[in-house]
Amino acid sequence: MLNPASNSTNYTQAEARRLVGQVFESQVEFSRVPKGTRGKVVEIDQMGDGWDLVIEWGLPIRMPSGQGLHDWFSREEMERFMQRVETVGVNG
Repeated sequence: MLNPASNSTNYTQAEARRLVGQVFESQVEFSRVPKGTRGKVVEIDQMGDGWDLVIEWGLPIRMPSGQGLHDWFSREEMERFMQRVETVGVNG
């Protein structure tokens, strides 16, 4: 379900920036990504009139560039297929 405060399937730049560094867990299986896999928002990317989140999966798969496997997600996709993981700090 879309966030009722938003009338868009995309994030604003400010919303997307606030999510960089957050960890999410897949609630469904994607190509090469099993259900339950965790990934971190590593960057944002402008897509049309909004912004998508770029997730780097915590998998041993590496691309030819040496980077981990990345996928792009709109707000709608994040809310349908991903769940934020609450992380506890080293001192918390």
